[in-house]
Amino acid sequence: MKKYAIIMIIALSLGFLVGIYLYKINYEKNSNEEIKIAQKIEDECTDFAELETSGMLATVITNGQEEKISPNCLLTLKMYYKTCGHLIEKSQNIEQNLVNLTEEELRKQLPEWEIQKFTPEQIVLYKELNEFCNEHYKLKIENGYVRVYEIDEQKNEKILRSTDISSEYLTPEDLEKKYPMRDLPEGALVTRFAPSPTGFLHTGSLFTAMIGSKLAHQSHGVFYIRLEDTDTKREIEGSGLELLTQLKAFNIVPDEGYLGDHEEGNYGPYAQSHRAYIYKVFIKDLIKKGRAYPCFCSAKDLEELRTMQERNKIIPGYYQHYAKCRFLTPDEAIQKIQNGESYVIRFKSMGNHLRKVKVHDLIRGTLEIAENDQDIVILKSDGLPTYHFAHAIDDHLMHTTTVTRGEEWISSLPIHIELFDALGFERPDYAHLPVIMKMDNGSRRKLSKRKDDEAAVSFFLKDGYPADALIEYLMTIANSNFEEWRGQNPNAPLDDFMMSFQKISLDGALFDMMKLKYIAKERLSKRNAHEITKEAYAWAKVYDSELQAVIDRDPVYFERIMNIEREKENPRKDYEKYSDLLTLNRFFYSDFYDEMMKEKELPFNEFIDKNVRNALLKEFIETYDSSLDESTWFASLKALGEKYHFAPNGKTYKQNKDLYLGHVGDVAEMVRVALTTSKQSPNLYWILQILGVDEIRRRIEKVIAL
Repeated sequence: MKKYAIIMIIALSLGFLVGIYLYKINYEKNSNEEIKIAQKIEDECTDFAELETSGMLATVITNGQEEKISPNCLLTLKMYYKTCGHLIEKSQNIEQNLVNLTEEELRKQLPEWEIQKFTPEQIVLYKELNEFCNEHYKLKIENGYVRVYEIDEQKNEKILRSTDISSEYLTPEDLEKKYPMRDLPEGALVTRFAPSPTGFLHTGSLFTAMIGSKLAHQSHGVFYIRLEDTDTKREIEGSGLELLTQLKAFNIVPDEGYLGDHEEGNYGPYAQSHRAYIYKVFIKDLIKKGRAYPCFCSAKDLEELRTMQERNKIIPGYYQHYAKCRFLTPDEAIQKIQNGESYVIRFKSMGNHLRKVKVHDLIRGTLEIAENDQDIVILKSDGLPTYHFAHAIDDHLMHTTTVTRGEEWISSLPIHIELFDALGFERPDYAHLPVIMKMDNGSRRKLSKRKDDEAAVSFFLKDGYPADALIEYLMTIANSNFEEWRGQNPNAPLDDFMMSFQKISLDGALFDMMKLKYIAKERLSKRNAHEITKEAYAWAKVYDSELQAVIDRDPVYFERIMNIEREKENPRKDYEKYSDLLTLNRFFYSDFYDEMMKEKELPFNEFIDKNVRNALLKEFIETYDSSLDESTWFASLKALGEKYHFAPNGKTYKQNKDLYLGHVGDVAEMVRVALTTSKQSPNLYWILQILGVDEIRRRIEKVIAL
């Protein structure tokens, strides 16, 4: 009785009255209409689940003249819920036990379903149900009591019933029912990205999220976002929403989860700070099983223990006989709680660091690591769980199949394994990714938040690197065969590439800015003028007000500039980021051109006499014909150059330097410098076409007058 008493007192003192009471609603209270509604609307539609688990999902082939189930056929299940009027469709690959069945044979196997379509490539089944669909209502806990919400077609929630049903009686079994197995095809992965709102999005985190998203979607699974916000001391206000915004900028959008101002999905809440009642249910269960206990040790006590252990060369930590609070009697613990002493809940480890545990890693193969023997804190004094405990509960209830995370978490793996086993959960598969490195004074080190601009995703966004370029670059790091695939499929979407764990290198890849710039130029070169203008404007609205204002002046004019040499078989590749667009094209705008004229001396060839140059430029504008095509115009430029003793090409000039002042390239350069203030610019012919005769004349006259 004492043991039971301490369990109840601890449960009450921790506030275990906050939670969701979902499946404890029973028919003993049939007189209470709201209880019957809650029971009915939270029951999952079992028909589809039974179909899936019974092994009745298959595909269609043709054998002779009669159509039969083929290995590549898609099964679509349509379920019409008469009570709420919703039609729910689910599509997936089906199992092999129905391969080669005919339509008639399939009908006998599934008599409750109407076959609406039967072909070698697709089966469509239909059923009507006299009940609510599982998407029509939602139960929530507010102030410790169950509330029933109605969900409309736009996913808006409207309160339907308030109940007096407390969450106090929630059990692990109730939560297992609340979060059933997902309806997914065989082999589908459920992955997650679980950031903490403690700062900016690290490039390594983007790398991890990209891999998780890619693996889930290529397997027809689910990628979700969970906010791990239990470390309230380190939380930075607004950083959670900023992380989501940055992920979205790189087209990493979750199928469900925490979305800042709201959540989507049936496995929430997706912010850990809103799941306290769930964690406490499992805390109570561990206490009942003797695998958790209250610890009253102060920070001073723990520091003294560590000092003693280090002085005596003992492995530091709170474990075995050094964990003094695990030996408190129930009466002693109860008395301390009644006295108001602060405490945490610790996990009682049964491990021994002298023993090894073997774990399979999807990238690294079999890992052999020392068992955990530390009695880690699983619930802090503020009532929130630690990361170690919370993530185990969440990964289980959200049915995460595959955890992708950095290799720095390998050292914590024994803790996580023991927690999963103690809780009776099936372990997820782990894939510990190599960290991204950087060369520094001849040695490799991790990308540093403090030292490296490229460590922050915001650096690439602010500088205007196209999002797909960075993702493409990270793909080259993620899988060793990506570049070969890209070479064979230069225009294919990234979704076509199949990522594999076997192609992930164990060595941390070096972040190569030059390679990223090359890829960025390649990606931007494939945009047409309209696309790059639209993207540049969207970026400028956030990061560059000057560029935004320039585009706003005349979007058509800006697009004409962007179109220079863009429709060729090998388009120009002089832009690597959106911030380059105005920098390299300022001269197209009269006001900027005039400022540039004041700021610097024009870089004309000093070996060509100024009088000759001015005379040639004057005649150029007098004879310029904007109606000429490019080849005819260039021929006229050659003729003008020859009139002033410039060779028609470089080869002729080299052979007869005494006869010429230069060659046609020098003539083009004089015109280019006069119109752009630079020796380097886009195609001169198109510069002339865009500027127009009047502006060309104005600029050349301005140059001659210098």
